[in-house]
Amino acid sequence: LVSWVLVSGGCSTEGPAEADRVMPTGCLLSAAMNPSVKGVLYVSVWVMLWGTAASLADFVLLERGAYATGTPGQAITFASYGIAAVVLAVKLSGRFLKTDE
Repeated sequence: LVSWVLVSGGCSTEGPAEADRVMPTGCLLSAAMNPSVKGVLYVSVWVMLWGTAASLADFVLLERGAYATGTPGQAITFASYGIAAVVLAVKLSGRFLKTDE
């Protein structure tokens, strides 16, 4: 998984024309230290993990005939994986969202 950050302004060593392009690696790292950026990336990764895990489980359950598409069973699968992802994200947030104060 590769994330690119597009920033308008900041971190450019060139003139204003160069300011609206993908940041160089050094700037990407310094921007990642911004608590807002860290928070957005953290939530984004958890949403992707939830969607991937729930979709894989859903695929297996659909293939085995546990339920049909659009039934309450499918909603329960995605909701339960969502709840699990939120619980894990909150429990692990201290490790990843520490501030360097």
